[in-house]
Amino acid sequence: MLQNSYINTLDKSDIEAINKLKSQLCEKSNMVIKQEYINLKFIWEEDISLYLPDNFVDTWHEFSKMRNMVAHNKPICKELEKDICSKIEELNGIMDSFKNKINEDLKSIEKTNIQKKEKQLYYEFECEEAGISPLKDAMHILSDIYESEKWYSFWNKLEDYLISYKNSVEDLSYILDNLLDELNENLFQNCSIDKIITNINLIYKILEFHGLHIDKFHFDVLQTLEENPSLISVILNNLTDLLTDNNSYISIDYSLDNYISDYENILFEFKDLNGNYIKITYIGGDINLEHGTTDDIDIKLFLNDECLASGKIEISYGDYEMNFDQGYNMPTMEDELNIDLKEVETIIEEYFNTRIEQAEYYYGELEEIIEN
Repeated sequence: MLQNSYINTLDKSDIEAINKLKSQLCEKSNMVIKQEYINLKFIWEEDISLYLPDNFVDTWHEFSKMRNMVAHNKPICKELEKDICSKIEELNGIMDSFKNKINEDLKSIEKTNIQKKEKQLYYEFECEEAGISPLKDAMHILSDIYESEKWYSFWNKLEDYLISYKNSVEDLSYILDNLLDELNENLFQNCSIDKIITNINLIYKILEFHGLHIDKFHFDVLQTLEENPSLISVILNNLTDLLTDNNSYISIDYSLDNYISDYENILFEFKDLNGNYIKITYIGGDINLEHGTTDDIDIKLFLNDECLASGKIEISYGDYEMNFDQGYNMPTMEDELNIDLKEVETIIEEYFNTRIEQAEYYYGELEEIIEN
């Protein structure tokens, strides 16, 4: 059975069928058959025969013939009986030797694993004695960053700014939409042309806050109103349509999964109603994961492709050495995770607070128009 079995693949009969098919196919068809299915190694050749004598197969075949004679109740002579007993004794010796060699290799593997475990435990003891952490893999390092107070706090604040901005814009859009309806129906009926123009000017400022830059149209509207105030309903309908058609864009990805890359990765993208495009990126580099080294991840904030602020994540892997005078290991470099996003956070705060305050101001102005 072992002689007819391949490692992690097809049985010998399948391979023979493939090879037979191979000989029947033309040269171009042969290229289709993958090389690994043609030149395969047997489990027997790779793992079993190494522990057996070279003549084992012949010895086993001889014993098989003897065994078949006994199994089929064929008469045997005294000499053949001695040969059978001798062959059984020979095979028992081979099998005992086979088992011993396997056990020796298993013990060697176990010994190697034990030595590795002992070495790892001693290494961890030395690190603990020196007051530093054993080296971690990349996923644990990322987890430390994600779970750090500064990283968590930064993204929480950013989400709060986005929610506040979204709510203020939605409130402004709602009251502006209602105001346009009311102005169309009632409020402009008893207003002077100067009052109408003042209110239209304010509405246009609010529309510009929503990203609607329509200066030429704005000028034409004011000129038309001065000449024909009755067109106010048409103008208000146009303003409502412009407001309805506008939108913004947000994309957030807090992960640093590509932090070993040396190209730009996007953490945060935002396009506001004015068409301003903000993004936060990071660029990693070679990760050493060695005691006594420091890895950097650069964070940058862009507004319309202009870099306004920078930040950095520094991961220092502590190191130690034996102090023979004291008789124990002492640190030569401390573990440290330093996340500096202060400059990025300041710009983000200024950006959103300015727009939120502007939206709240315009909201109050619209309320005043409605009340008056």
